Amino acid sequence: MKAAVLYEYGGPEKLRIEEIDEPVVEKSTDIKIKVLASSINPVDWKIRIGNHKYTLGSHFPIILGFDACGEIVETGNEVTRFKVGDIVYGRLNRKYGRAYAEFAVASENVFDHKPQNISIEEAAASPLAALTALQALRDKGNIKKDSSVLINGASGGVGCFAVQVAKLLGGECWAVASKRHFECLEKMNPDKLIDYTESD
Repeated sequence: MKAAVLYEYGGPEKLRIEEIDEPVVEKSTDIKIKVLASSINPVDWKIRIGNHKYTLGSHFPIILGFDACGEIVETGNEVTRFKVGDIVYGRLNRKYGRAYAEFAVASENVFDHKPQNISIEEAAASPLAALTALQALRDKGNIKKDSSVLINGASGGVGCFAVQVAKLLGGECWAVASKRHFECLEKMNPDKLIDYTESD
């Protein structure tokens, strides 16, 4: 299969498209997907330039990419939620992710069926940002009904999901962004929009 492989830290020019062996389903609860789309998150480029080398190590070659949407081509014998042919999306739970390839393997519990009302590309761009927002607000922030929540950077990837999560949890949500992003943010129904270029 083809994959974008990193052999040394640096800019995007360090990624090389190469033929490598396909990953194999090793655990009974693993799924193998044909990657239809993947996304680039800040963690991907930070790993690529070497920002995480002391925590993750420098184990080259590296295949990046945590978020993916794809078609299941194989399942472990204990997989119950999916079958071959299902279109799924999720955050790969392997070191470095490995979604920048034609095929990827992950645990079934980190994937879900792609919703019918979003595209393959939208699904591939959602998992890490959405999970970051959910964990920050629900798990760490303990947001509950009537909590007041200020989302700084509400128009960014995590921020857009944070506005939606805050509202779903019953919080009063104030979204901070520039006015040019208000039209998009209004669709998420924050309680107040704050233009950081005009307000103190």
